[in-house]
Amino acid sequence: MTVVAFKLNDLHAGLTEIKGAAWFDGEFLVLETETALFGEFNKKQHTVKIEPAALSGIRLDRRIVQDHIVLFPKTRTLLDALPGDHLGEVHLKVWRTKRALAERLVSEVRHQMVYG
Repeated sequence: MTVVAFKLNDLHAGLTEIKGAAWFDGEFLVLETETALFGEFNKKQHTVKIEPAALSGIRLDRRIVQDHIVLFPKTRTLLDALPGDHLGEVHLKVWRTKRALAERLVSEVRHQMVYG
């Protein structure tokens, strides 16, 4: 199983940090997130399971410092289930050193989307 650590955009002017892990269990893309005030206080965990059929697309944007796994959900429901503000797509920020893991995860989900 390929597990990729990621970050989402901070909330409340940077006061609330969102970290997480993503993996594909063969049936669902699982996003487990933890929000924390100042990175340490008032921690809350969320788990969202996404069927590949609920995505219209997924891609890996390669950047200089952090790559982005970009999810394109078919409905707004997925965007509302994840902490943070997302405008039509979700950007999971992944350190460039973990690019191979991110590529493998994107490939696994794409394969399931096509061959279901």
